[in-house]
Amino acid sequence: MLEQLDTEDLADVRWLVSDDAAADLTQAYSELCRGTSSLALLRRLRKQFSVERARLIVQQAELRKRATAKFRLHDKMFFTPKGLEQATSENIAAYKARRMAAAPEIADLCCGIGGDLISLAQTAPTIGVDLDKQTSLIAEANLKVYNQHHACHATTVTSFDVTTQDFAEHLWVHIDPDRRVRGKRTTKLDWFQPSPAYLQTIVSKHKHVAIKLAPASNLHEYPELHDCEREFIGSSREVKQLVAWYGETKCSKRAVTATAIDSSGQIIGQFSTDDALAGDSPLSRSNRKITSSNEHRLRAGDNIYELHPTLVLAQLSETFCKMYDLTTIDMHSSLCIGPCFTHGLARGFRVVDQCSPDLKRIEAMARFYQVGNLEMKFIGVDVRTQQRMQRLKLDGAEKMVLFVARTLHGLTAIFAQRTAPLELS
Repeated sequence: MLEQLDTEDLADVRWLVSDDAAADLTQAYSELCRGTSSLALLRRLRKQFSVERARLIVQQAELRKRATAKFRLHDKMFFTPKGLEQATSENIAAYKARRMAAAPEIADLCCGIGGDLISLAQTAPTIGVDLDKQTSLIAEANLKVYNQHHACHATTVTSFDVTTQDFAEHLWVHIDPDRRVRGKRTTKLDWFQPSPAYLQTIVSKHKHVAIKLAPASNLHEYPELHDCEREFIGSSREVKQLVAWYGETKCSKRAVTATAIDSSGQIIGQFSTDDALAGDSPLSRSNRKITSSNEHRLRAGDNIYELHPTLVLAQLSETFCKMYDLTTIDMHSSLCIGPCFTHGLARGFRVVDQCSPDLKRIEAMARFYQVGNLEMKFIGVDVRTQQRMQRLKLDGAEKMVLFVARTLHGLTAIFAQRTAPLELS
């Protein structure tokens, strides 16, 4: 996949984001959404535009379709392939911007196509900087798109190497280092651009810094970057980002935080080491690992919880389970049982039955409970087993959830039903 636009001519990019191309872009996007092939669209546009500009329109229409899940105004925005892939989605950017609401002015370094910049500009006067000139033009255009729908503060977008200039110390800094400098995505900070040395300089000079990282990035090798809150941010049951917060952007004593947000950027669940330091909750009595096959046998009516991936990746599952008197039953500490409660980071179900993960046994149990709609969840299960389970034949009217999980005593299949939310007492 190309990482940049189908042109190296900045004049073509300026044309693309101008009013001169707007009507043709809108028409091309509409045609793709109606099922017109990219090739047919390109052939039509070649009668009107140069090869480069026809390709740009088709490419941009395709990127707008792919951006649907990330941005509400995707059909009016502009993208590069790499920029779209790396851009912060609108809901996460809005959440992060609220954490920087006290900033008098913000510098968004390595701003990309403007995913974070758009939300930061609604928070405070902001400067956006990106090394790539194409990308900075795209970011500036996207800022204009959102400024028509939201009140944005004065914001400047420019292109230069951030390592060659100093920024005023009063600025709050958000920085998104490039993690694909060598053509492949990496979690190793040594391969980031700018380098860890530059990130350390930013942290030492500015009191308020947020560094956007890949969820699997490891800060342990860099002592100068240790004094932060590491927040794992998730949306739609996926871990999307790890953000290292420094200075006043850091919340209280938090060293690690797991946060799940909804489509508007509002918190639906959060847990941190602060919660653990506060002591046991009223629910907490113990956290026992199941150790015998008799204990392992689940009973109908048991409450079973699927922990949010942010808890698992942040290595907070065990602490969370202790807090709420939950008992882990799988090898990945993402599935547990315990008392009835509700929390945004624990999706609740009620056990109906359990059997071996044999396809015929599962089909027989599904027939017994007259299941016709079976949502499948796999935990610690290989792809071949997952594919085999997809061949289940169902013809009932009931709706259930099937967990196929590698527990402490091997692979098992658990039939369950979703539970209605209950208030924590």
